[in-house]
Amino acid sequence: MEITPPAVPPPLPPPPPFRLHPSAWILWGLATLVILSSAVFKTRGLDPAAAGHVWGERVGRSLALLLFPALISWVVWRFSGRSKIAAMAVFFALFGLSIVGQLLPLVSGPLLAGFNDGVALQEAGKKYVAEMSAAKDRYEAAIAKVDSSHILDFVWLTEQSKIGPRRTAVQELIAVNAEFRQTVANGEKLYRAALVEKGVSARSSESAVTGFKKAQADKVSVMLKIRDLDEEVFVAVLKVLNLLDAEWGHWTRDNGQIAFERDAALAQFNAALGDVQAAAKAQAAAQQQLGLTTP
Repeated sequence: MEITPPAVPPPLPPPPPFRLHPSAWILWGLATLVILSSAVFKTRGLDPAAAGHVWGERVGRSLALLLFPALISWVVWRFSGRSKIAAMAVFFALFGLSIVGQLLPLVSGPLLAGFNDGVALQEAGKKYVAEMSAAKDRYEAAIAKVDSSHILDFVWLTEQSKIGPRRTAVQELIAVNAEFRQTVANGEKLYRAALVEKGVSARSSESAVTGFKKAQADKVSVMLKIRDLDEEVFVAVLKVLNLLDAEWGHWTRDNGQIAFERDAALAQFNAALGDVQAAAKAQAAAQQQLGLTTP
């Protein structure tokens, strides 16, 4: 009699390995992208050694963001009968806490700083423009006072006493023009001071100043030249007034022309008027270079 051996049951399939859900990898990839993007902003302007340190720290954060939740969720999976639901629940809970602890400070800090700097930069720019405008307004008020006197028309030369007020107006204009020139020359210092006053961060300040210098590089020298030529005009006009005052009674006016009794005085008068014309011509060329029609 032949005995049939009992059937051997097939081997049980191996337990499924521990795997993270695809959504976990997607979330980690997005978080890593944000972390590395923050490194780009953080290392801007840093030397290579400091930048390398920042990048290493950011990569470490990225790996920790994945490895720690994954390790704990594997322990839960191992001791919960290989429950994928329990393991993934623990992973996402820990991953969320890691996001709050590591990622949010990296993102919120630069975002808030960037927003605050953006507002402060606008305020600093307004302050600088206001200071420049105030200097220009003082200049224009002073030159309007001189223009209203028609100094070089000589139609007012009927009394010697009329020379004094016009000379004072020109002297005031020379002083105001010098202040205006100083304001233009100190533009970068004024802008830096405005940035500090408005609380702009050091990094944003340096970036703003770099842009300021690039924008002003070709303009400042021409603007200073215009101010210097203005002074040449005003000094020459002042020489004319002083000469007319000193030679009062020794010159005559006929149809707007001045005739001096002394040849030396006439030579000084013509030289001063020549200085006015030359400086005014050079100033017009400088203004055209800046695209201006008025000082």
